[in-house]
Amino acid sequence: QGKVAARHRAIQEACSEAILITDSDMVPHPELIHEHIEAQYNSEEQTCFEGRAFNMKNLHWPPKTEFLYPQVQKNVSDGGKLGWYYFLTGNISFPTRLYFAHKGFDQDFKGYGWEDLELGYRLSKANVPIRYLKSAINYHYHVISEEEEIIRNVNKGESAQLFLKKHPELKLFLGLNPLSRGVFPAINYKGRLFNWIKRYCYQSKIGMLHTFGFWFLKEYYYMQGILNTPNLDKIKKESKVNL
Repeated sequence: QGKVAARHRAIQEACSEAILITDSDMVPHPELIHEHIEAQYNSEEQTCFEGRAFNMKNLHWPPKTEFLYPQVQKNVSDGGKLGWYYFLTGNISFPTRLYFAHKGFDQDFKGYGWEDLELGYRLSKANVPIRYLKSAINYHYHVISEEEEIIRNVNKGESAQLFLKKHPELKLFLGLNPLSRGVFPAINYKGRLFNWIKRYCYQSKIGMLHTFGFWFLKEYYYMQGILNTPNLDKIKKESKVNL
């Protein structure tokens, strides 16, 4: 039934007062679980703790600082409050009772993901805090190519479409601004403009041009997914060839 249903079943089966979720491509620091346990059992309130997860620019081990960048990419102090959009299940813990009190992950999400952010948003509306636990560290040992990142934005957009149906007030957060909504659906992925940006910008060796082309293609595929354009299935099948 998919990842979300599996996670929900696991939480139902758990006997602990707290839940820690990570992913199969995360390498934990030896103290990861200990730090989450300490934080949960020393907390005086129903609190979620987002650990310090690092993405990796390349696959290397042991971790080198110059090839790492934190998923929480802003200066937040240890124990500081985070926005709901940092409810990321690569490194998070929360009280088991809290999870069930707010009906847990929405099992309508079966594709790319975002069930974690959707739960984080509902918790934020109930004033449940998410705090940054810098001492709970793990490493996202997974590097994808730019092409893979572009293509998966179709699936990301489809999950965002479901998110939008449940919380239409988040349309700007989800990227549905008037400019994107008007421009991207009008561009034919087999047309001259699309191919010009792909060839002369994305495939360029000039940094600024490549950066623009990379952003454009990601945004284009994301918008196809969130708007559920009529030719979406065809775009998904041909996207890898197009790039």
